[in-house]
Amino acid sequence: MDIIEMKIKIWIEMWEDLINNFLKRSFGLSLYSPHILIDDIISEIQENGFKSVDNRNYFYSKLTYYVKSDTILQKELFSEFKILRQIFNTNRTRYILESSFKIKSYFQNGFYFNKSLEHLSNLLLSEGEISSEFIKELNEISQNLIIELLKKSYSLEDIKKFPKNIFDNYFIDIQDGSEFLITQFPHEIDSQNYYNETGVFEYNRYQCDIIKLISNLTNQERLNKLSYYYFKQREKAYYIFVIEGLKGDVEIKIGDVIFYSLQKKRFVKNFQYETFEDLQPNNKEKFLQAA
Repeated sequence: MDIIEMKIKIWIEMWEDLINNFLKRSFGLSLYSPHILIDDIISEIQENGFKSVDNRNYFYSKLTYYVKSDTILQKELFSEFKILRQIFNTNRTRYILESSFKIKSYFQNGFYFNKSLEHLSNLLLSEGEISSEFIKELNEISQNLIIELLKKSYSLEDIKKFPKNIFDNYFIDIQDGSEFLITQFPHEIDSQNYYNETGVFEYNRYQCDIIKLISNLTNQERLNKLSYYYFKQREKAYYIFVIEGLKGDVEIKIGDVIFYSLQKKRFVKNFQYETFEDLQPNNKEKFLQAA
């Protein structure tokens, strides 16, 4: 294992440990960052008129801390935070709010995330030694990236999987004589583009293109895929579960819930995954499912 592979391994383990320890209420992830601080300052001004001396002092201490310690802030947003800090203990509340909103835009448009990811890549893909300073920076940048992903409404359990996903390979699973490619890597190859003119899904071509993509990925390209999760647009989804006690070949909609049998309706259109919709594969007599 070379130095870069070792750094990537350390990062994946650190990322998971930060989240695991937080979920166990143990030492680990700190759910505070420059982004959270700016949100708190804006809320304090809008909701309380910036009248609490204790809150103001607390925010100022955190502001001072991040100006001196946050790597991305120092390199990319130093002047914006410096101005905010300079006016923070004045009566220019409107100007403080305007400055905070300006800084917030750098978080909302992904600028801070992109620069953090860029710094992460530089840390992991350099040939430098694995020093205590490297571990410290890696910890800091990982925490900030986790918080940025949390702000996108992901759960910590989902975020924990992202590093392993972007460094995942693939394997071929054989079921009933048919091959199925399995991978957690977010390849973004759209299966809908692999139906021919007669409506037949060309699975071999689809599988070959995914294998070719994954087999030729560089470490840089894999790390860049972390942005896939950050910039991914929200999608409408169905949650499917079994309704024990109800049977029959039906499709009934009550409010926003659809009660159905697999003989009447299917939500999963991609044949590669359609078996996963059957939540009772070993039951001869199946209950209705709901979505």
